[in-house]
Amino acid sequence: MNALNRLYWRGERFRVGKLVDQPGITSPGETPEELAENLRDTCRGMFPRDA
Repeated sequence: MNALNRLYWRGERFRVGKLVDQPGITSPGETPEELAENLRDTCRGMFPRDA
């Protein structure tokens, strides 16, 4: 998968991020690494390679 351009901000408990190139894709994560993985998983779910 190509690099993800993401924007995120910190809440009280989680970081919330969104993909810059796909603004409808958002996800939470406790760490930057978890946030990146959650965004990848969300993107894979919305744009499966088999479709």
